[in-house]
Amino acid sequence: MILPLGLLTAFRLGGIIKEPLTISENKTLEDVSWSIERPIGPIGIKESLTKVYDEDILANFTVFIDDYHPDDWAYDGSDVMTQQINVSAYVSGGFVSFVNITFWEDYKCSQVNFFEDIAWPKYYASPKNLSIIRHDDRYLSRGLKAFVELAGVNSPKSVSFGCFVDWILRSPQNYTHQLEIRFELIYFNGTAYKRIVQPFQLKVGPDDNNSLEKAEEIVADRTYSMLYIGPNDIDDYYRVCLNEGSTVTIKLRGIAPPALCNLELYDIDGKLVAYSNYDVNHNITYTISSSGYWLIRVHQIVNFGFYYLTVETHTWREV
Repeated sequence: MILPLGLLTAFRLGGIIKEPLTISENKTLEDVSWSIERPIGPIGIKESLTKVYDEDILANFTVFIDDYHPDDWAYDGSDVMTQQINVSAYVSGGFVSFVNITFWEDYKCSQVNFFEDIAWPKYYASPKNLSIIRHDDRYLSRGLKAFVELAGVNSPKSVSFGCFVDWILRSPQNYTHQLEIRFELIYFNGTAYKRIVQPFQLKVGPDDNNSLEKAEEIVADRTYSMLYIGPNDIDDYYRVCLNEGSTVTIKLRGIAPPALCNLELYDIDGKLVAYSNYDVNHNITYTISSSGYWLIRVHQIVNFGFYYLTVETHTWREV
């Protein structure tokens, strides 16, 4: 397979290669998926998504989700999610040829903006053993939103690159966005050129579990993170299958700035059987009287924020 057209054109025009490379193996790795409910106010997220690939090359791909800013004045009042993008790679028996990072979304009006890219690479970007061939973030159409293309300097065994990115949504509060960040590495392993692609899928939008009828199904003995509650989303409902005779413990932990909320448990007939009110952290423990789907309700009182929800089950046996 030949190099992607964008890379190939840049490298030819820049005089880096005279002929297209022949790639002996192309490998697209499993997506890294992440999603949050869209906040109504400014909030720190501080969540790091990392994928490590370790075969004939050791590569580390990271997307750090930093903050969410609604009505950002710098972008004409649009909601913005700030991110840090980092990639590093090491190959012992060869060298890294090229690194390519692209950003894709189907929503026409959104934009991906490299922070202060006119000052690259002296400020705000950190290429190591890489030369920035070209980059662009001026696309306002469906599909490609931004890209940066880099080439290895002096056939390096190790490379790294990092930059800051603003994802500008420019959409109504109830719109669901999905951004794909695609890392591409082309390297020589000592005998052949290979290419790996690591996609990240980021999703932000409203939830759909605001009533009993639309309760989101979850499973016991698992923790669910980065769930959101706030003035624009005052109720979250969950349904979980529980067995008669087991004891269930439901834990809710607010993430700063946490929302003050209620936590409630309903039996299979819709009767409220246990609750914890007016707090940012909750514990409910209850013995299940009949098997089936039980309902959990999180109800916002004051403020907004993300929370963790854990459902633990225990079955006691006589010794």
